[in-house]
Amino acid sequence: MSSSEAQILRTVLDRWKSAVDAHEPERVASYFTSDAIFQGLHPYTVGRAGVAEYYAGQPLGLTAAYDIRETRRLADDVVLGYLAV
Repeated sequence: MSSSEAQILRTVLDRWKSAVDAHEPERVASYFTSDAIFQGLHPYTVGRAGVAEYYAGQPLGLTAAYDIRETRRLADDVVLGYLAV
């Protein structure tokens, strides 16, 4: 795993974690693309509205933790990550 790829992911994921921890579903959703395919513990949705709805339904006090397991740079501007959340 490249440290630069992991750092790119940490930058994004730390913002996501901060929004989850603060129970700010709209901010969580803002970190996803407008056409994101998202699946939490419910059937999947497409787009930010489904992401926001999912996180709005999470209990207050829920916090996020993640561990980056693998990364791949697919192109100059694309990093793929496999994580345990």
